[in-house]
Amino acid sequence: MNEGETMAYDGLHQWNLCIRDGRFIIWRPDRTVDIGEIFKHIADVTFEEIGSWLVVGLKKKA
Repeated sequence: MNEGETMAYDGLHQWNLCIRDGRFIIWRPDRTVDIGEIFKHIADVTFEEIGSWLVVGLKKKA
């Protein structure tokens, strides 16, 4: 899922996507974003690794 790292952060490949300590994280060398933390008040974040795919869902909270 670390496409940014693989492609040297060129073109559309600016970020890496990964699961770290049970959290969905988007990162690059100078910045890390915890998506669950960003959306914690408005959505539940789910994720599942299927082969080489990372499927992420956000469900709006009631």
